[in-house]
Amino acid sequence: PDGVFAAPYGEFVGREAIQAFMQHHIDSGAEAGVRHYLTNFIIDMEGEEYRVRFYILKMRVGSVCEIIRTAAGESMILIEGDQMLIRRFTLTIDPGQPPKR
Repeated sequence: PDGVFAAPYGEFVGREAIQAFMQHHIDSGAEAGVRHYLTNFIIDMEGEEYRVRFYILKMRVGSVCEIIRTAAGESMILIEGDQMLIRRFTLTIDPGQPPKR
């Protein structure tokens, strides 16, 4: 409920703010016909939390597949009972863009 999503487009705090941002992002068409691939996971224990780092490939899928963006993600995850809670997710989008065909 008090998780944080931090990205180049802003920092969103709390479930409602994160859901509102995601819905707006989806409604804008930014996610139409795309798939996200997560790779190279590194998981470290930091105190009572897990830090999970990974790379992201955002690809347009269809008759031709193409990489749209690359990024890195980092999640701080807290385990409470039988729940895994993402306390903070940070998205770092790489500055370069793949060449247009």
